[in-house]
Amino acid sequence: MNKEQFNELIGKLFGGLLNQFNSGEEFAFYHYGPDLIRRIGYATNITPELIEQAAQKKVDLIVTHHDAWDFVFGMKEAIFSYICHWIMLNLAHVLHYSMHLE
Repeated sequence: MNKEQFNELIGKLFGGLLNQFNSGEEFAFYHYGPDLIRRIGYATNITPELIEQAAQKKVDLIVTHHDAWDFVFGMKEAIFSYICHWIMLNLAHVLHYSMHLE
């Protein structure tokens, strides 16, 4: 599956529900990873340690319940820069999708 197909699938599965929320607040799909998704990992929260584990296990897409928390000072920026670090070293390319819908 490629990232466009994944995004379409999420829209088909949750489209009506997603339309009730703003993208980026309750759900988000960060497209800075590979085009092809072969391996998916899941966690409740995304952390730098999780990204490292995903890179070691060659995970292409991390699905989490929570996005990087803004209320933890600097966490969102740390997550982004950690993923960029792995990409620049050409050791991993990780997509991230989060959905925090009740």
